[in-house]
Amino acid sequence: MAAAAEQAVPFVSQEFSTNLAALATRLAPGASTGTISQVRSGIATETGQWSENAARYFRERSEEVRDIVMVVARTAEAVGERDTRYAGQFEEVTGRLREIAKLDNFAFVRRNLIASAAQLTAYVTKMTEESRQSMEELRSQVDVYRQRLEEAERRASVDPLTGLANRGASETALEERIRAGRPFCVILLDLNGFKSVNDSLGHTAGDDLLRQFASELRGQFAPSDTVGRWGGDEFVGFLDGPLTQAMNYRDRIERWSLGEYTIVVAGRSHRIPLGAAIGVAQWDGAESARDLIARADRELYEAKDRRRPPDS
Repeated sequence: MAAAAEQAVPFVSQEFSTNLAALATRLAPGASTGTISQVRSGIATETGQWSENAARYFRERSEEVRDIVMVVARTAEAVGERDTRYAGQFEEVTGRLREIAKLDNFAFVRRNLIASAAQLTAYVTKMTEESRQSMEELRSQVDVYRQRLEEAERRASVDPLTGLANRGASETALEERIRAGRPFCVILLDLNGFKSVNDSLGHTAGDDLLRQFASELRGQFAPSDTVGRWGGDEFVGFLDGPLTQAMNYRDRIERWSLGEYTIVVAGRSHRIPLGAAIGVAQWDGAESARDLIARADRELYEAKDRRRPPDS
């Protein structure tokens, strides 16, 4: 009886088995009729108590199963409400779960609960996959929009003729350097005699000359430096470091970026000597962007005056 009880309901049978074992020790050979009667009565009592404990256990487990089924049903409803495409399928499953919760046949409840859980898992897996695909599509669209935005920002910050930074981007770079508070210098250039190129050979030739010069100028600066077209035939460069480094840049520009350029107009080549006045200034750590550019501009015009013939 004890072994059968432990197999049937192991969770409530330990005490029952112990008590039956104690009664069994009283049934020694030669036990009196009174002892046998007492043991029989004890077995009946223990069996009755075990039956009550087993019934209570199953009632409690039954309530727990019902609660679990109802939680699953409510969860399935909530998930179904989030995605109308699966609403009908989830309603079917939740309806089945609510019916299961009313049953007392544990074997039937178990079979149906496993089947319903598998069906719910399949639905959720499919929803997860579709959500993943939707997220991938969304990320792809965001990447496209970001690329478009970056391209738009690039176009908005680049001078279309020379490919250098335009005036607005150059001013922004200057303000950023001032906010950073680190030493830097500005190099300002004004090409000499550029108007005469436009007047004698046309604006197409002038544009070609500007493009060629801009390419040579960019090559004299480091990738981290900002090089821009300040306006017309004026160019600007911002570089981190002291004035001595900026003066080396100026010398390199004069040596390699200025000089003769070849322009083809109507099939004929024209050799154009190109010079420039250059102003260099180091930020003093306190002045505004406007004051710094004005100081570099004064340096530029002083350079023009030094190179102008005495009788001009």
